Amino acid sequence: QATWMLKFSCWATAATAGRPVLAWTLDAVLACEAISWIGIVGQPVDAEPIAAIVAAAHADRPVQWIEGGGRRARSRCDGVWRLCRRRPKGC
Repeated sequence: QATWMLKFSCWATAATAGRPVLAWTLDAVLACEAISWIGIVGQPVDAEPIAAIVAAAHADRPVQWIEGGGRRARSRCDGVWRLCRRRPKGC
């Protein structure tokens, strides 16, 4: 079983071909049966619109919101920490 972690900013809700970029991404990730968990890392300001996109995707596996840090590197570490359930070395 694999996991998938996405790092998004406000452009995730921007429309491409009539749908948010994140909606297209979730469709592709959810089409892969080997992925058992999806983590989405973002800033608090993006949580509500991203939650609406995730709800509309009707995911058949866990999709977890991960609040990112104040800097991009901190956000990545927070996401990897959630993925591994421990802080990666160097973060």
